[in-house]
Amino acid sequence: MKWKWRIDELSLKQFYLLNKEEKEEYILLLKGLKPELLGTNDEYVLRLYSTKENNIDKEYKFLEL
Repeated sequence: MKWKWRIDELSLKQFYLLNKEEKEEYILLLKGLKPELLGTNDEYVLRLYSTKENNIDKEYKFLEL
C-alpha cells in the first residue's frame, strides 16, 4: 500500500489533541471530501470514527428496545 498525502491533512497525534467539537468538525470535513482526495491518514481517522459511531448507534438501538 502506498501512503497518500493531502494538503492540510492532520496526523493522528494532531487529531487526538483536538477537543471534541474540533474533532467533529474535522470528521465532517473529511466526510465531505471526495474519496479520491482523502489521504491515507484521513482514511484511518474515518475508520476509527465510523467504528465508534456504529457502536454508539447499536448501543442506543439496544437501549430503545
